[in-house]
Amino acid sequence: MSESYAQPAGIVVCPKAPDENILRQLIRANLFIEHARSHSISGLEFDNMIAIHNLDNAVEYMLRILIGHFDVENLVNKNFETCELASLVGEFAKFAKDNGMPVLPHAAALKTIRSQRNLVQHGMINPVADIRMSMQHVDKFFDNSLQRYFGITKQDLQFSCLVTDLQVKNKLQEAEKAIVEGRYLDAVVNSRDAFDYALFTNSLYQHEKLWRSPGIAETKEKFSELTTVLSDMFDMLLMSSRAVDMGKYYRYKEYMDYIPAEHRKDTAIHRELTRDWNKADADFCYGFVCNTLLTWQSIDTTEIDLVEPRENPYEFKWKFENIDCDATFEEYSCMFALNQKLGRLFYVDSKDKADVIIEHARKGLILESTERKKDGVTEFKTEEIEQVLGYDYRLVINDPETWEIFLLFIPAPFTHKNLLEPEKSIDIDTLEGNDRHLFDDLNDSDVEAANELRRQLIEKHMQPDQYYSSSFIEKLRTASQQ
Repeated sequence: MSESYAQPAGIVVCPKAPDENILRQLIRANLFIEHARSHSISGLEFDNMIAIHNLDNAVEYMLRILIGHFDVENLVNKNFETCELASLVGEFAKFAKDNGMPVLPHAAALKTIRSQRNLVQHGMINPVADIRMSMQHVDKFFDNSLQRYFGITKQDLQFSCLVTDLQVKNKLQEAEKAIVEGRYLDAVVNSRDAFDYALFTNSLYQHEKLWRSPGIAETKEKFSELTTVLSDMFDMLLMSSRAVDMGKYYRYKEYMDYIPAEHRKDTAIHRELTRDWNKADADFCYGFVCNTLLTWQSIDTTEIDLVEPRENPYEFKWKFENIDCDATFEEYSCMFALNQKLGRLFYVDSKDKADVIIEHARKGLILESTERKKDGVTEFKTEEIEQVLGYDYRLVINDPETWEIFLLFIPAPFTHKNLLEPEKSIDIDTLEGNDRHLFDDLNDSDVEAANELRRQLIEKHMQPDQYYSSSFIEKLRTASQQ
């Protein structure tokens, strides 16, 4: 006679909604079943053997999830260390009955799964005749258990259900839908977009870019190969610090290289896949992205509150070459002050805009416009040409298209104009007599000569930054557009 459980009334709530940990386990159990299904379709002997093993794993895993979910071992004061599937089925079935819970579905059929697995494992049978029936039993057991004990359905068993960021969640849901519909390339593309967006908004990436960008900008033009090595090192360090499986990450990156041009916003050379995209490709990319993003989500990235937050009354508007540079992810943009150099990190939403800015950066001169408002009132509005010392740019997100640009520069002398209060800026070209002779060395478009003149004027206790030259500015603009 089996022992009876003396349970306090009303201690078991059923159905009981799964927490995040249980939901992850249910997703894995479902993956066991789907893996079994993929092998059962072929009809090959070895695939059938794999399928029956996966069904057995799925059933035992599901039973142990149920036991943990309802804290059965604690409530009955008994450890279920047995590996016998029939014993687990019996134990939970009795617990459910004694506590007024729904009956364990297909309990009798489940007990035969382990027997079939054992026969297959020892080479006694090829489960061709039984695999389809076993598949049906396990499907019904799993579906009914979800409804009876957790109050959910299979549609709730998606990794996207665990993701909190709405943008990332939507992309993962699109990937899941694409896998079901057999659109495997679309699934890979949506998985990539989810990963890129999550990485970009990850707090560690935002910290990493602050020390990466200046170094890359200074080496990009002179040492292109070194820049490539440094970029790869930064990437590797970032992923390692975020607990990413690097072996899987490199495989994932290889998949990314094969995404065709119509699904990428950059013009980088990519490989051509000489076969059709398949479910294994989509499953790997989707699975890698989901597991990685859920790991990041579980890591506490809360900033340490060292400064009391205050409402910022200021609003900045600024442009490079008349292109708005504060309209895309403004919250992640920033300004640097680096050893008498300035740096600006910002984002634009199209390759065309990025190309215009980078083309001027390559030529060494770029026009910047800045406006600052306080409580909605414009305090200053200026325009000047910047002498670009280094730059870096990259596509960080394909959808929404986002280009990250970093410019390292110093202001070109005698180009600063006060647009809000023009009377505070003096045009050198309007000066006469001795006042004009002070600027005789300001010729052509020689920025270095202009810098030397500026230093001389400072030594004479003058304020050279209140002067600009319309003709000098025009020459610089002409030189930067050639």
